[in-house]
Amino acid sequence: MDDMLHIQIGVTNPLNNDNHGFFTLKDKNRNEIKCDYNVTFTDTSDDGGRIDYMEYVFDIPQAEIEQYSLLGDFVTSGLFTKGNWQVTFPLELENE
Repeated sequence: MDDMLHIQIGVTNPLNNDNHGFFTLKDKNRNEIKCDYNVTFTDTSDDGGRIDYMEYVFDIPQAEIEQYSLLGDFVTSGLFTKGNWQVTFPLELENE
């Protein structure tokens, strides 16, 4: 799209898990190429379901894409802990 590489991922039920990650490219010289920008947005269905989308955009024309390798680093954190938790912390007045 727009002569750029767009990679989009979607995370279902993001409030109950913490699935996330990011993409990078490597060129033929093994140099890491980070995305030029990314966009996030959410889609909520009528039944209360939710998908969080992340789109990574690289300024790589389609004609040059074979010169790169796509790498990803992803985390799945399904350890949702239930319990009677309480957090307290002191508030301090800042001197002006």
